[in-house]
Amino acid sequence: MIRLLLLLLSLSVPLHAADPVAVDAEFFEKKIRPLLTTHCQDCHGEKKQKGGLRLDSRAAAIAGGDTGTALVPNKPEISPLV
Repeated sequence: MIRLLLLLLSLSVPLHAADPVAVDAEFFEKKIRPLLTTHCQDCHGEKKQKGGLRLDSRAAAIAGGDTGTALVPNKPEISPLV
């Protein structure tokens, strides 16, 4: 699961992207959010935020929880979530 997430994050922005922010957000919504919904939402969703961490939106994952950010966009190697 974590290796799949790492692979997906590493592919998040194509080099030819005209608007990297829009491409990155679209990639998150289509590829990453479904994984988080399936595997993380029960403990890190709207109703419950273990460790202050919500993973039900891109912005929440980047904002992080009690120990800081969970996701650093385009940098899976330093993203604690990965």
